[in-house]
Amino acid sequence: MGNRSLQSSPVPDEDISRQLKRMLYNPDFQASPQQIGILNYVVNQTLAGNADYIKGYTVATEVLGRGPDFDQSIDPVVSIQAGRLRRAIERYYLTTGKNDPTRIDIPKGTYGPIFNEQLPTYQHIAGLCRNTAATELTTHKSMLNCTISPTQKKLYEK
Repeated sequence: MGNRSLQSSPVPDEDISRQLKRMLYNPDFQASPQQIGILNYVVNQTLAGNADYIKGYTVATEVLGRGPDFDQSIDPVVSIQAGRLRRAIERYYLTTGKNDPTRIDIPKGTYGPIFNEQLPTYQHIAGLCRNTAATELTTHKSMLNCTISPTQKKLYEK
């Protein structure tokens, strides 16, 4: 049996699957069909416990349609597409996905994904708190485990 992930992940499988769908169906996630196929494949293989089997050859033959004679030293398609996918993921999390609860990354040097919980930005929390009724503010702050400084408190009171 292979590893579930290349690192010990505290993120539940359901959250990872939800995040994958969130990314794949978001028009702001600008990846080619090949890159989307790679991301979908590596995440699902990892969740199935097959992280050890994610290699350039398997990505090429099972996702990109290369034949059994595929040689990565001659055809760098997997490396090129994985590099472009990493940049698309980075762009997504710098913009649209910056407040997503889960982060999926594919570290350089591997094709296996890693999964992390992602904390919302201060601006996102402040916006939630400002939009929360005064009676709900205390409960909401404790749910977010916020420590409110005097400066932050002024923002919430506006």
